Amino acid sequence: MNGPTAEEWLAATHAPGWGGCVLAAFLWTVSNKRLLEPVVVEGADLDVDADGIPVLLVRYRHPFWTQPTALRRRLDRQPASGAPEPGESLALWLADWIANFDVAEPLGTGHDDRPLSSDGYYWWGDGIGPEQMRGPGGPRGAGSEPPPSLDE
Repeated sequence: MNGPTAEEWLAATHAPGWGGCVLAAFLWTVSNKRLLEPVVVEGADLDVDADGIPVLLVRYRHPFWTQPTALRRRLDRQPASGAPEPGESLALWLADWIANFDVAEPLGTGHDDRPLSSDGYYWWGDGIGPEQMRGPGGPRGAGSEPPPSLDE
C-alpha cells in the first residue's frame, strides 16, 4: 500500500483545522493505549510556527528514563514509512505515527544530550534549540503565544 501523494499530503496539512484533527487523534490514540511502550502522556497542546504550520507539543514520561521529556513536532512532516489503512484519515495515521515512533519509541543515547527547559522537561524535536528554550511551558514558535492548556 502506498502513502498519500504529495498533493494529498499538502492539501491535508494546509487545510483549516489540520492541527486540531491531529491533536484529537493523538489524544484518542494515547487514551486507547495504542502505544508500543507504556508511556504516560502528561499533556499535549498545539502551537503554530511563524510559517503557519501547526506544531504538536507533547509532554510525557517514558519508562526507560526518569527525566520528564517533551516533543515538539511540526505537523507537515509525513511519516518516514508506511501508509494509512483503507479508510483511515491522514490525521489519525500521523497521530499514530507520532505516538508510537516519536513518543513511545526510546530516544536512545541521544536522550542524555537534550536541553532542560525552564518548565523542567527535556525537549526534543523540530526546531529545538537554545532560542526555543525559554519561558514557562517550554519551546514556542517564533513570536507565538503560549498554547492553551488541555487541563484548564
